[in-house]
Amino acid sequence: MNMNGEAAPVEEEKFLTPGVMVMLALMGVGLAFVAVRFLFGIGKVANLNNQFPWGIWIGIDVASGVALAAGGFTTGAIAYVFNRDQYHAVIRPALLTAMLGYTFVVLGLLVDIGRYWNITSPIYNWNGNSVLFEVAMCVLIYLHVLYIEFIPIVVERFKGRVKLPGLLAGLNNLIERLLALAERILGKIMFVFIIAGIVLSCLHQSSLGSLMLIAPYKVHPLWYTPILPLLFLLSAFAAGYPMVSFESILVSKSFGRKPEMDVLTPLAKFMPLLMGTYLVFKIGDMIVRGTYVYLLDGTFQTNAFIVEVLFGVILPFVLLLFKRVRQSAGWLFFASAVFVLGILMNRINVFVVSFTPPYMLVKYFPALGEIFITVGLIATLMFMYRVFVFIFPVLGAHPKKMSTTVVALLALAAALMIPITSYGGQADQMIKRRLPLEENITPSIADAPKVATLNSPVVNKYSDLYEPVRFMHSKHANVLGDCTICHHRMPREERDTYGQPVSMAELREKQAEPVACSVCHADPFNPKDLNTPGLKGSYHQLCMDCHEQSEQVPHARGPVLYSAMVRGPIARALDTRAPTDCLACHAKKVPNHNQLVKLDGNADALAVTKNCLACHRKEGQAILKTAHWKWHGPSPYTVGQEKRIDLGKSHATINNFCINLNGNWPRCTSCHIGYGWQDQNFDFNDMSKIDCLVCHDTTGKYKKAPPAAGFPIKNLDLVAIAQNVGRPSRANCGLNCHFRGGGGDAVKHGDMSSMLAKPDRNHDVHMGAADEGLNFRCQDCHKTRNHMISGRSISVAAVEGDLSCEYCHTDSPHIGSELIDHHLNKHTRHVACQTCHIPVYSKSNPTKIFWDWSTAGQDCTQPKDKYGKPTYDKKKGGFKWKEAVKPTYRWYNGTVKRHILGDRINETGITELTQPVGDINDPASRIYPFKVHKGKQISDAVYKYLIAPQLWGGYWKHWDWDRASRDGMKSAGLAYSGKYEFVETSMYWGLTHEVVPKEQALSCAECHASLAQAPYCGKCHQQRPDVSFKDLVHKGVDFKSLATMGRDVAELIGKTNYIDYQALGYEGDPIETGSRFDKLGLGVAHFGRASND
Repeated sequence: MNMNGEAAPVEEEKFLTPGVMVMLALMGVGLAFVAVRFLFGIGKVANLNNQFPWGIWIGIDVASGVALAAGGFTTGAIAYVFNRDQYHAVIRPALLTAMLGYTFVVLGLLVDIGRYWNITSPIYNWNGNSVLFEVAMCVLIYLHVLYIEFIPIVVERFKGRVKLPGLLAGLNNLIERLLALAERILGKIMFVFIIAGIVLSCLHQSSLGSLMLIAPYKVHPLWYTPILPLLFLLSAFAAGYPMVSFESILVSKSFGRKPEMDVLTPLAKFMPLLMGTYLVFKIGDMIVRGTYVYLLDGTFQTNAFIVEVLFGVILPFVLLLFKRVRQSAGWLFFASAVFVLGILMNRINVFVVSFTPPYMLVKYFPALGEIFITVGLIATLMFMYRVFVFIFPVLGAHPKKMSTTVVALLALAAALMIPITSYGGQADQMIKRRLPLEENITPSIADAPKVATLNSPVVNKYSDLYEPVRFMHSKHANVLGDCTICHHRMPREERDTYGQPVSMAELREKQAEPVACSVCHADPFNPKDLNTPGLKGSYHQLCMDCHEQSEQVPHARGPVLYSAMVRGPIARALDTRAPTDCLACHAKKVPNHNQLVKLDGNADALAVTKNCLACHRKEGQAILKTAHWKWHGPSPYTVGQEKRIDLGKSHATINNFCINLNGNWPRCTSCHIGYGWQDQNFDFNDMSKIDCLVCHDTTGKYKKAPPAAGFPIKNLDLVAIAQNVGRPSRANCGLNCHFRGGGGDAVKHGDMSSMLAKPDRNHDVHMGAADEGLNFRCQDCHKTRNHMISGRSISVAAVEGDLSCEYCHTDSPHIGSELIDHHLNKHTRHVACQTCHIPVYSKSNPTKIFWDWSTAGQDCTQPKDKYGKPTYDKKKGGFKWKEAVKPTYRWYNGTVKRHILGDRINETGITELTQPVGDINDPASRIYPFKVHKGKQISDAVYKYLIAPQLWGGYWKHWDWDRASRDGMKSAGLAYSGKYEFVETSMYWGLTHEVVPKEQALSCAECHASLAQAPYCGKCHQQRPDVSFKDLVHKGVDFKSLATMGRDVAELIGKTNYIDYQALGYEGDPIETGSRFDKLGLGVAHFGRASND
């Protein structure tokens, strides 16, 4: 078992330091007293006698050593038994501490036992009635278990590196084989030893307390209790994690490393629980037995008890209840150290202080020899710990610590950058920051490929059932921040498939790129290297291990949850966790349906569906529950309608395009994924009416007939189409439906048109099929589960799953090392990704921006506009179109005010059919771009609500608005007064497609007028030789270039204040007038208000 894949021997420190020299001196003194003890007997170095047969050698070296070595089994329990993998970082140090601790427990016993040569006697002379026998056997076996658990660390250190010199060189191959054998065997049975270690520890921890049960009249009542074994066990549990924290922080400080607070802080959450449990039993036992009467005796023993409980248990317990203490390395170290001292005091109190033999002649106090031998043993333990971490990969690999000179220079630089407010009429001055020159770091997280397609022939030749995995490489690198979590080993030489552990610091020191997985992993079950898993196995082992402990942590912004992948211990709902099922990462390949489709050449659409359901009945049942089938669903983001599950365009919502479905079924439902929705009596539980081909056709020939209630056009070879089904493509989702919403190309959706079928990268970076575009399919972002599709539209209420840019790009998407990246990551708290990356919408195909129904019904002709689009249609009225439109920007927190059929109109202004909710003072809101479609549509002049007229088979047949209104409102179940009027409406449509790459996003100067002129960034930052501030602020979309390509953007050339700050509630440019926060992104002081946007 890999207990810490990032561990490495300590290399950045000198071994011999002044502290080590002091330890060696103490070891020397202790060794001299040990020599005297073994040469001349215990009496020469100890004050032990028949009345006091034990002293501090038992109280400290044995009892305390066993208790404080509990970090080994408690950490093993939480990491392996409770499967909390994030605590593996402290497993190896805890294991080493336990192994050395128990080793010196045995050495302490050797010194303490008069006839030390009989220390092995319990192995041969069993006494099942003796507690001491049980303790001896458990300690002996557990010590061996600890050594066995340490063997994998030895193997990792020396495997592939055994190069004995001279005559011993002949043993190299033998030792390598033994190391490989040990790794192979222990990898399969290590769990046995881990469980055994935990069980054995629990046994002898409690049994040490049982030793004193035979002396009820020699142990002070404050400590003697029938539950002493339980108290010893509970205190050992409670001491484990504080000892781990104490040791980890101490070692980190000793080696000049940063404490592993990301592990220790979560671990510290368990400490108050364990301490509290121990405290409750200890105080409860004292109350039940009535021994609290001794507390006011004023004797040395009662005072020792009060100090032990008050300062050694209660104080750290209270401190660790505070989150601030658990998150601070200093406070956590203090609280842990105090509790460790409390446990040390407890064991000394039980075995030494509380022990008072009858007819005592002299009191016991340790002799100088006892003290120096104990101190010498402790110094030896610390020295051996240092030896082990210098030789073996125990501690996590860290970069070298900064020299004192560097630290001093940084401190001086920080002091010089403290903001100073100017007085005396210089209110507009700001202190300028000097930013470091940009560095080329190798490897850099920013250089990670955006997407990697995992499609290796090595994997496919054994099993080729799934489509390639589209691996979001840049996202994983950004979240983890460390390439070596995945690329965890590097070959030492050519054709080395075992390699050696590597850290990010080592890679950057050598400026070496991590190697691909396939360098070490290839064919599975390679007889020459069975220890190295094949490529497929390595992918699954690494991905699954990480995903099982990772999650999508929702970041709340008001009513909406945005998510970014992080690693952490908190359990969350399944749909927010990293995927661990097969289909979540790679879709199953669709088999050839030539032989599966059992139809004759004259089969109709319903016959095709029947044939599909013969195999896919479960999928058919799932479709019946979806919003694409029902055209309504849950509306959790519609203000005031959060609990409804029936909102959708099937009946309740209304728009200012084709208005409403009621009465217009045969025409409107030509976009439905079913057949025969002719009227309100359509059976939504009838699976035989599902249209499978509209989503799964791969021939590109399948088309629906506009007025046929979802049935396809005539003269199609449906059998041939059914035999060539596959996964949905942009042609299915787009060309068959969403690109043509509203009855034509790009009519409704400002960010979707037929151009997205095969766009270039500059048109849409995600769907770009050329010029290094990512060529995403719709479902790469809109993940599906049981045919429910994630994503949502402001224009439609139904939601089946949330979706945001942060799912892939995280909350800090700008991972470059340029000056601007820090500022841009600050922007993401206030500005949505789409705001900068969709500078214009409908870049190539004009979209409808105005629809006037009041002019319909006239027999006249109108010229087409400059885009070649019609401006009038007798059926529909007048239109306005626009290409390359600048979005409208609004604050948006994810919720929508939605006009429902039957709601009262705005009688004094424009009726908003959909309106994003948000405000500059709402911290959950960010600035988003929108398409706003305006219109004039029919309304009841008396009841003051919008009318859903019958257009198909109604107005478009008889041209009578009154009759169309009466018939339509009857279908909608609403009253009609007999009088109508036309009112102005507007409707917001979200923009999430046509995302441009960073080179084409809005520039700083286009939004901030203050940056459009000299000194540009120089108002806050000192000039730098490697950066042109002018070029930096104008880096982005080039409207002049777009104009030369024929785009209608002439009015946008040279535009600044692009998103119109006044309309968003600002006084002006936030850089000059201030924003929602009074602090600039880099903390630059500003007189009055400042910006963090």
